[in-house]
Amino acid sequence: MGACQDHKSSGFTLPEMFSVLAILGIIAVVIVPQVASFTDKSRSGVAEHHISQLNAFVQTHYNDHKVWPSDLEELVVANYIDAVPSHPDVTKVYQLNSETNQVDEVVVN
Repeated sequence: MGACQDHKSSGFTLPEMFSVLAILGIIAVVIVPQVASFTDKSRSGVAEHHISQLNAFVQTHYNDHKVWPSDLEELVVANYIDAVPSHPDVTKVYQLNSETNQVDEVVVN
């Protein structure tokens, strides 16, 4: 009368799903901090490059005019740069230190 049918399931079992989720969780725990560290290093590298370039333009301004610029906007007015670059950390800006005539990072309030 009733033939025995073989029911094969083509899905994943619950233990298999948990195993995959555990492996993905372990991978995420290892990779996410490294990616966050990479972006921080990238931002500080960009800031160091900006400071280096701005200091070079400050020195060039001095060599050309025999006077230090009063601020970084003076470099824009004198056509040494198109605009003062934005700091990659939005809580900081670049500012010319009038005592050292070097560019510093300053935290914005």
